[in-house]
Amino acid sequence: RRADLDRNEHANNARFVEWTLEAADRDLSRLAALDVAFRGEALVGDTVISAVKESSGGTLAHAILHEADRRPLATARTLWK
Repeated sequence: RRADLDRNEHANNARFVEWTLEAADRDLSRLAALDVAFRGEALVGDTVISAVKESSGGTLAHAILHEADRRPLATARTLWK
């Protein structure tokens, strides 16, 4: 979406966090910790995938991927109480 872009037409890093939490499909008031590593940039016209899987100890592992080549744009771990 155009609203996801900064003035340089890159996806804003805050949007990466939003996409991460949206894919978790959990009650945000139960989020205890979030650790994000930004690894690449998404540009205007790119399609991204927000993937999530259950991990050990009540955590979720997340990846924001560039759809065309599955290149990681961000990885994250969330802990839920």
